[in-house]
Amino acid sequence: PSTGRRAARGLLVSGDFFSVLGVGAHTGRMLSRTDDRPGCGLPGAVVSYAFWQSLGGDSAIVGRTLTLNSRSVPVIGVAAPGFSGLEVGRSFDVAVPICSQRALGGEADWFTNGTIWWLTVMGRMRPGQSLESVNARLDAASPGLFEASLSPGYPADRVKDYLGFRLKATPVATGVSNLRRRYADPLLILQLTSALVLFIGCTNLANLVLARASTREREFAVRLAVGGSRVRLVRQLMVENGLIAIGGAVAGFVCATALSRFLVGLLGTGLSLELPLDVRLLTFMLAVACLTCLMFGLIPAWRTSRVAAVEAMKANARREGGSSEGMRLRRVLVVAQVAGSLVLLFGALLFVESFRNLLAVDAGFQSRNVSIARLNFSGMTLTPGNRRELIDRVLENIRETPGILAAAEVRHIPLGGTGTTVNLQLETAATTNTSMIRLNAMSPGYLTTLGMTLIAGRDFETRDSRSAPKVAIVNPSFVRRLGLSGNVVGQRFRNQLSTSASEIVEIIGLVPDSKYSTLREEPLPIVFVPIAQITDPRPITDVMINSAAPFNQITAVVAQAAAEASPSIATDVRTFESTFRNESLSERLMATLSVVFGILAVSIAAVGLYGVLSYLVQRRTNEIGVRMALGARGRDITAMILREAGTLLVVGLAIGIVASLASAGSAQALVFGLEAQNPAIVAFACLLLGATAVAASYLPARRAARLPPLLALRNE
Repeated sequence: PSTGRRAARGLLVSGDFFSVLGVGAHTGRMLSRTDDRPGCGLPGAVVSYAFWQSLGGDSAIVGRTLTLNSRSVPVIGVAAPGFSGLEVGRSFDVAVPICSQRALGGEADWFTNGTIWWLTVMGRMRPGQSLESVNARLDAASPGLFEASLSPGYPADRVKDYLGFRLKATPVATGVSNLRRRYADPLLILQLTSALVLFIGCTNLANLVLARASTREREFAVRLAVGGSRVRLVRQLMVENGLIAIGGAVAGFVCATALSRFLVGLLGTGLSLELPLDVRLLTFMLAVACLTCLMFGLIPAWRTSRVAAVEAMKANARREGGSSEGMRLRRVLVVAQVAGSLVLLFGALLFVESFRNLLAVDAGFQSRNVSIARLNFSGMTLTPGNRRELIDRVLENIRETPGILAAAEVRHIPLGGTGTTVNLQLETAATTNTSMIRLNAMSPGYLTTLGMTLIAGRDFETRDSRSAPKVAIVNPSFVRRLGLSGNVVGQRFRNQLSTSASEIVEIIGLVPDSKYSTLREEPLPIVFVPIAQITDPRPITDVMINSAAPFNQITAVVAQAAAEASPSIATDVRTFESTFRNESLSERLMATLSVVFGILAVSIAAVGLYGVLSYLVQRRTNEIGVRMALGARGRDITAMILREAGTLLVVGLAIGIVASLASAGSAQALVFGLEAQNPAIVAFACLLLGATAVAASYLPARRAARLPPLLALRNE
C-alpha cells in the first residue's frame, strides 16, 4: 500500500453494526461486540472494498497498520464489495468501533453529555413483525428511556420537551440520505417536467406522423384497393413508428448516460454517487418509447387506414389537410404544445428569478477573496493552553505572510452547516424566562476578515483571554430578542444555568445582522464570544483568511504556517465562495435544468407550429392562387396565415396561463423572494413564447405570400 498521506472518510460503528446489516467480509473479519467496549482505544479497523482497491488491493492487508489521525490501528478486515456505507452519496473508507471516538482525538464528553445528538440507531426486525408493532413498543418504552437518560446539565426550560420525545422506526432499506431529503422535491418537479417535455415531443411527433400519412393517401388507397386490410395497414404504420421510437430511445439513453455526470455535478462536489449502465433503466426507457408510440402513433395510423379509396385516387383529392377532421387534430396538438411549453417556460423563469434573488441576498459579510483553512490537531496530545498557543502561532505565521490581509479563527463557519444554541437571560431579569440565541466564537480580526463593521463598541482583543471577564458582541436581532434598549454596549446578560458572577457576560460591541445557517433564513439573534474563552476546545478548528492571492498560493501559505508551528498539524483549505455555492445548490439545480427544459419545449413548440403552418400552406396552395388571381395582395395572404397561427397561439397561451398558475402552488416552497403565482413572470413567459411562435409562423406566411398565382393555380 501507498505510504502517502491522504484524506479518508471514517465511520464510527457499534460492534453489531455489520452483523445487523448482514455485511460480510471480503477478507479477514468484521468488527464484533468484543471490539466495542468503553475505553477500547483503537482495537482494529475495517476498510471498504473500494478503499482497499485504492491502496493496491494487497491480499495481505489484514494485520497491517494504518495511521488514522496520527494513531496506529491494525486492519482486521475488508468489507464485501458493494457496501459503501449507510448514507447515499457518501461512502466510507475506514470503519472503527464507536469506543474509538476519543482515541482518534474526539471531544471527551460525547458519550456523557446528554445534549449532544450524534448517533443513528439501526435495527433489524424479527421475521413476521410489522413496522407498526415495532413503533408501538418503542412509543411505550420512550418515556422510561428518556427519563433514564436525562442529563443533569440539560437546560431546565427544555426538560419537558426532552421527556416528551418519542422514538420512531422508519424503513431504511435504501439507506439514510440527507441528499434525498434535500433534493426530493426538486427532483420530483424535474421528473414531472421531463414528462411534460416528453408529452410535447410526442404531440409534435404525432403531428409529423399525421402530415406524413396524409401525403401517402394515394399509396394507402392503392393498398386498400388491391385487397389490403385496415389492420395490416395500421400494423405497417405502427412498425414504422415503433422503429423510430426505439431508435430515439436508444439515442436518448446514450445521451442520458453521457449527461448523467453533469447532473450529479450539479448536486455538489465530494459525492460518491455512481450511475452505471443499468439494464432496468434501458428496459424502462424502451417501455416508455413503445407506450408513447402506441399512444401517439395509433390514432394517426387508424385515421389513415380509414381513407376512402375512390376519393383518394382522384386527382383533386389533395384537400386541405387531407380532411378537415385531420387538420383539426393537428391544430389541437399544436395548442397542447403551446400550453405545455408555456408551463415549462414559466417554471424556468420562476426558478431563475428565485436563484437570482438568493444570490442577491445580503449575507452580512463578504465571501470574495476569503478562504477557509481547517486545522486538525487530532494526532496531538495537547492541553487547552498548549492548543491555544499553537493556534495563535499558526495565525501569526499566516498574518505575517505578504499578501495576507487578515486572518482569524472561528468556531462555526457562516453557512457551514454547524451551529450552537444557548439559553441566555438578562442579568437583571426578574423571571426565569430565557431566550434561545445562536452562538459563535471568534478570535480578534474575524470582523475585519469578513468585512463586517462595528455599529458600536469595540472588537475582541488579545486581552479577552480565558481568565479575563466574559465579553460578547451581539447583533440587532439579539437586542430585539432580549428586549434591550438604548446603548447596548456595557449591558450584561447571563447563562440560564448559572447565576454566579463568573458567568456574567458584558456586551462590548454591536455588529449588523448576518446569516448564520442558511441564506434563506430571517436574521437570527447571534452572540459572538471570544474563542479563547470557550472551555471545550475541539480537535479541529477553522481559520478564515482574507487575501487576493491565488488559491494555490494560499494553500501553500497555510501548509507552511502550520508546519512551522508543528509538523503534526493536518491542514485542508477551500474557498469561502464554495460554501455559498453549496448553500444554493438546489436553486442552481432547478434554475439550470428548468432553463434547459424550457428552451427545449419552446423549440419543439416552434418547430411544431412551423410544421403545421407549412403543411397548411402546401394544402391551401390552390386557394392561395385563386385569392391572388382575384386581387389579394401578398400582405393579405401573410395576414391570413398569421391569423391562423395567432388563433392557435392565443388558445394555447390561455390554457397555459391557467395551468401555470394552478401548478405554481406546488413550487412555492422551492422559490425564494417571490410568489410562485407571479403574474409578471407569466406575462413575460407569454411574451417570449409569443415572439418565438410569431417568428416560426412568419416563414410559412412569407412563403405563401410569394407564391406566383399561375404556379398555384396549375396545381388544380
